[in-house]
Amino acid sequence: MLAVPCPYFLPRAPAEWLGSYPRLPLGQAFRGECRAPGPPLEPDGALLFEVCNTGYAAPRCSRFPPASPAEAVRFHLAAQREARLVILYVTERAGWPVEHGELEYDPAEDTLMPAPADAALAAQARAFARTCLARRA
Repeated sequence: MLAVPCPYFLPRAPAEWLGSYPRLPLGQAFRGECRAPGPPLEPDGALLFEVCNTGYAAPRCSRFPPASPAEAVRFHLAAQREARLVILYVTERAGWPVEHGELEYDPAEDTLMPAPADAALAAQARAFARTCLARRA
């Protein structure tokens, strides 16, 4: 099971890792968009690499909402059914589970079933699945 970036971080494209964190939650660093309340923001520098990409942003990011139901999301590759990946996810706060579910990723269509309502969760799950597939190739 791997920790995933801030629940408000919507990964868009791989980025060259510039941080000191020993393990990247999605298997590689990503550039993307902050979906926390406030004006649109594409984080960069230390904020992107040391906070958005590594999760648990609450004490380190001024945009992170204090009343957020989740501080992190964890993903686990549970199985592979033919070409599709079965991914389990858990959102958590203070290390405790808040919500959980199962998603099935279809690499041919780049889709998740069921489709998560939360855009950041969907983008993180797709990024996680793509990284898993790339590592297997």
